[in-house]
Amino acid sequence: MLGCASTSLKSPASDTVSSSSVGHLPGIDSTVAKSAYEFSNRLLVDSDRRIKAREWYNNAMISYHWADSILSLPLTIRPKDSTLIAIYHSWLKSNGTPNNDEIDLNSSATTLAEQMVAKILNRAQQQAQQAKILNPYDLEIRGLLAQIYIKQGAATHNSISYHLALDELNNLLLVDRSNPLIYEKLAECYYALNDWQRSYQHFQQAEQILLIQAQFRTNIGAESSVAIDTTRWIYYLRSQGETKAKLYDAEQAIYYLNKAGELTRDEAVHEELNKYIRWIKWDDGNIRASELRDAVIKIEQQGDLRKARGQYLELLPLLKTLRARNEINWKIASIEFNSLKRKDAALRRMFQVVQQIQRQDQPDELNQIYLKDYAAMCYSVGLDYLRDYQFRFAYMYLDQASQYDWDHRADCYYQLALLSQANPAETIRNCKKALEFVAQLSADQVKKINKMLAISYLRMGQFDMAQSYYQTLTQNQLFLEN
Repeated sequence: MLGCASTSLKSPASDTVSSSSVGHLPGIDSTVAKSAYEFSNRLLVDSDRRIKAREWYNNAMISYHWADSILSLPLTIRPKDSTLIAIYHSWLKSNGTPNNDEIDLNSSATTLAEQMVAKILNRAQQQAQQAKILNPYDLEIRGLLAQIYIKQGAATHNSISYHLALDELNNLLLVDRSNPLIYEKLAECYYALNDWQRSYQHFQQAEQILLIQAQFRTNIGAESSVAIDTTRWIYYLRSQGETKAKLYDAEQAIYYLNKAGELTRDEAVHEELNKYIRWIKWDDGNIRASELRDAVIKIEQQGDLRKARGQYLELLPLLKTLRARNEINWKIASIEFNSLKRKDAALRRMFQVVQQIQRQDQPDELNQIYLKDYAAMCYSVGLDYLRDYQFRFAYMYLDQASQYDWDHRADCYYQLALLSQANPAETIRNCKKALEFVAQLSADQVKKINKMLAISYLRMGQFDMAQSYYQTLTQNQLFLEN
């Protein structure tokens, strides 16, 4: 826990002692005695009160850890079963607290956990406050109370708790400005209150003090194999990057995140930092656009596709880069094509994306996805026209879909071959293209392709080729029958 105290508090009235009440001490000047008693009344607590305060502190610490034990349980194992209820009853027993609360054991698992945590933290707060009343100058008591307020704020999303924690932490700074943990907790409170600038400043201060302390220990030759807490340093750098991102300062955010990435040896942490940097760079540092995109993706995932499409359209003019605009146009087109029965609009939009990709001629994993989705759209529309016996339009869309490397390219050529049987040369071309992707074809399709090739070569007078495909067809048939 944080180890600091405040000199701004007054000693309880029951501890006040006047110098005249104890008389003149041998060898002590009366002025010195008076000054000493006044000082002791402000800062010193008698032994009994210190012991009682420590008892309350220990009880508060126990309650705090019981709350943590519930919060640390994964949501997947927070059911209304013996695990959660057993933890709660164990806490009641350890605290000697009667079970006279209003907790409904039949409520949902999440609600049940929230109720228990609130109950336990409330008790921890009362215990820590009692300890503070008895000994307001104990460093650990004040630190624990601040921690409890922070935990209450996180558990209940109540800003008042964070403000109470800020009061405690700022009081701690009055007597100790060398503890990075105080600045760390201040920064976390301001972060929770969306005060990004103050959060950044305090994380920055925490880092500076951490580095100064490490240098100090090195200079005095302290016996330590590790001069600096690297894990905490990485956390401070990462947090500064996150607060800078909240302030829309992309350059500084990337600077801090990269610096944190250089320090960490944890591959998972490194990848998470890189993921955050990629998020910032999505539209060349246009962080506001990245936030808006996330918000619309959430709406889309919730199933409100019409609203999502509208908000994606509003996002488009705010984007700086072609790469970002292509992605949003692809998302809009996907919604239009698959859900809103606006296939013509989707195809026009995706055709523009494809043209821009082809003009750029730069390898990009997302571009390949866009091309495949455009091919799938053309293929689907081609099949629609085929079912409606509009063969000319069907041929156009299937031919367009066949231009791209995707999972149903072979079937595009197969359908084109069926449509072009009036022209044996064109049928042969389409059949051979289909066989280039034979792994995508069914056994029945391969059989029909060989049959079309045999007939087409026969019509063109190329009897040897026709005979060859007839033999292939016969051999395949015998193989299938056996």
